[in-house]
Amino acid sequence: MTITDYKPPAEESSQGITASVTVEAASKLVDIEKLKVCAGTNPYCSLSLGVFYLYGKGVEKNYQAAFELFSFAAKYDIGSAHFHIGIMHKDGSIAGKIDFIQAFEAFSSGASLGDRPSQIFLASAYETGEGVKINYKEALKWHLAAAQDNDTEQLKVCDYYTNGWGTKIDYKKSFEYCRRASINGNAEATQRLANHFYRGWGVEKNIMKAYSLLIVSKELGNTSVDKYLSYIKTLLSEDEILKSQGEVEFWLEEITIKELQNIHLKRTSGL
Repeated sequence: MTITDYKPPAEESSQGITASVTVEAASKLVDIEKLKVCAGTNPYCSLSLGVFYLYGKGVEKNYQAAFELFSFAAKYDIGSAHFHIGIMHKDGSIAGKIDFIQAFEAFSSGASLGDRPSQIFLASAYETGEGVKINYKEALKWHLAAAQDNDTEQLKVCDYYTNGWGTKIDYKKSFEYCRRASINGNAEATQRLANHFYRGWGVEKNIMKAYSLLIVSKELGNTSVDKYLSYIKTLLSEDEILKSQGEVEFWLEEITIKELQNIHLKRTSGL
């Protein structure tokens, strides 16, 4: 791996231990001394070295050095640099003071540059009012931007359209985003999708499909659907219950195919 090949795991950086482990593995593949030289002129090297300083991997943890390196990279419109600056403000890593307003500004810059983790944090800020007035319309805007292949964000968008948060209720759109999140293996979204079929929201009402999707949701680890399964089963004929098994197998196969596609995409894109 060359110095400039390594890109910091920005999306994982908001996930604590996962990010730390990922960065530790990367730090063992990079010549830190050469990276330090490169960081003086190359913003991507600066960003990478900043991540190592932030987590103390390959170098001694140094928040000030990390902040300065991220700031240098941010001048070159690198979204992930703005994201890490936002994280440091949000966590109080800069001067030991939490600053949601500065964090919001940094996430805004990263989000506008297409950095997905920044978009997620910005959407959350508009939802919770951290550093900015609560604005569900803006929150939906950034959830949509981040929802391309992120099942959690797809589920968020589904909920926004289902409940009319920041927009008018649109069951066709909520159905589509729940479907996308379900195909990406999200158990909660699969339960929501079952509810759309059960109620006929954005799709033709189909109790058998609702029942099948509840089983899929349970297979994905959502045991809370048990209380609904027993009731909905009473609404089906024996023939429909048998047919539902095929629906379950089909949906689980679709999820597996999507999972394999995502793995391939990550490998080919170098993530």
